[in-house]
Amino acid sequence: MARFRRRTCIILLLFILFICSIMMALKTLRPDRAGFGDPFGLDLLPELQQQTVLLENKQNSLNRVQGDTVTHINNFHSSAVNTMKASMPPVNKMEEDLSSPNYNFHVFYYSWFGNPQFDGKYIHWNHPLLPHWDPKIANNYPKGRHNPPEDIGANFYPELGSYSSKDPSVIEAHMKQMRSASIGVISLSWYPPGMADENGEPTDDLVPVILDFAHKYNLKVTFHIEPYKDRDDRSMYNNVKYIIDKYGGHPAFYRRKTSTGRFLPMFYVYDSYVTIPEIWANLLTVSGSQTIRNTPYDGLFIALLVEERHKRDIHRSGFDGMYTYFATNGFSYGSSHHNWASLKAFCDSNNLMFIPSVGPGYIDTSIRPWNNHNTRNRVNGKYYETAFSAALLVRPEIISITSFNEWHEGTQIEKAVPKRTGQGQLEQAAQDHVQLGFKYLQGCGLHSLSRKPVSMFSYPCSKEVFLMFKWNFLCFSLCPLPLILSLGTTEKSLAPSSLDPPIRYLYLLIRISLSLLFSRLNRPSSLSFFSYKQCSSPLIVFVALCWTCSSRSVSVLYWGAQNWTQYSRWGLTSTE
Repeated sequence: MARFRRRTCIILLLFILFICSIMMALKTLRPDRAGFGDPFGLDLLPELQQQTVLLENKQNSLNRVQGDTVTHINNFHSSAVNTMKASMPPVNKMEEDLSSPNYNFHVFYYSWFGNPQFDGKYIHWNHPLLPHWDPKIANNYPKGRHNPPEDIGANFYPELGSYSSKDPSVIEAHMKQMRSASIGVISLSWYPPGMADENGEPTDDLVPVILDFAHKYNLKVTFHIEPYKDRDDRSMYNNVKYIIDKYGGHPAFYRRKTSTGRFLPMFYVYDSYVTIPEIWANLLTVSGSQTIRNTPYDGLFIALLVEERHKRDIHRSGFDGMYTYFATNGFSYGSSHHNWASLKAFCDSNNLMFIPSVGPGYIDTSIRPWNNHNTRNRVNGKYYETAFSAALLVRPEIISITSFNEWHEGTQIEKAVPKRTGQGQLEQAAQDHVQLGFKYLQGCGLHSLSRKPVSMFSYPCSKEVFLMFKWNFLCFSLCPLPLILSLGTTEKSLAPSSLDPPIRYLYLLIRISLSLLFSRLNRPSSLSFFSYKQCSSPLIVFVALCWTCSSRSVSVLYWGAQNWTQYSRWGLTSTE
């Protein structure tokens, strides 16, 4: 009897391997367009397809409206476009060749770079290697500074070289890249006059130039207030007053329409949690001793959320919303995609804005060589797409992008080129995330932020979807009854009486095929080894394993263990 069971187990194991090999072979027959994160089809449902076409036509007409628009979205059920013609630049051929900006997409922008030609020295490109806080660990890593122009403090190399943020041609090139990606608002890193970060120089004098070039490309500028020395309620009041008095009259200065009909400037406040809520409440509540509310300097103040407890502090402080900034999914509570739904619900219940931050990846080992465990590989744009998909699922009013040019942390979407450093290390060029962002926002995000989604399906359809379903259903149909025998029974018994009825078996096959197809295309990150959290059926667990291993787009054999494990339901946290 023991020999029979051993032989049965060996046969079943070989059969499972055979099924896996068939699945891997069939995956290679998929159309190219049916890859990871590709849009999924509604022409299987004609009535929904007709609704989608009507909504897309309506959205296209809205996108053709000229001028600076401010769109307020109420849970994705309405779209109101307001045009301020007084600030509209002249329409020329350049404007016609570029895509329309979407003012619900904000990108973080840094103007702290310098080179000898414009600044007399390199600034930030020669960033020092930061030591670990534990001396025992710090001793295991190199120290010193980078030596531009070849060796810079980044794991990628910019197409524009080690540029200066003061170079007008660089600023214009940046504006054009942002506009080509359908980004509408620049969130400019800002320190008060005479102040800067510990590795930089004051940059407030660049703001007028940036505003002028932003206006040329019909972009808007808001301010990302950095944690300058002695930042408190009084200094914040004075600095907000300074910004509005000096820059508030510029046509590129960003103002957003509120639910009360007022147009208010917006300010992102980085590291807001460093200041206690009571200090912020003095500035941001109506009864505060230093209140800015209901004054000419009132605005929308967005706090940084890192830990879960910060959300209640943000509400007590009087902020108008929260953003997550970090592009490392799993690094913090706020940056973990799976927490965004609960954060959005909290914000909705407390009349706050929730602004998730998405990014193309993260790698800062050029300045923090000990921090490789927080690296998030770009995976040819798949990480970026996954982040956008996660953000769109919670239906935010605004999505922020980290970042346009934070080169030190490898979150930039600015164009990069391959570069061999003086140390012989080949720095890989980032995929053209400017164009990737444009294609993705145009195909999905740009429309989803300004219309009510159709049913449970978010994307337009392609004919390849049905072909994909056919192959997948064929794969699962090849799983015969012995597979249920091996997975659906107890450890003590292999008796035929323990099997599910044939109708149950067919139901499971259909359900698995449909659920895997729909979750695969509509929410790629939802399918992994941990799919049992959604359904505990051992057959579904097995099929999820087979799917994950055999699919070329998330295969460990194709991407390698580090990239592949990023797509687990742990939130792309494992990189080892």
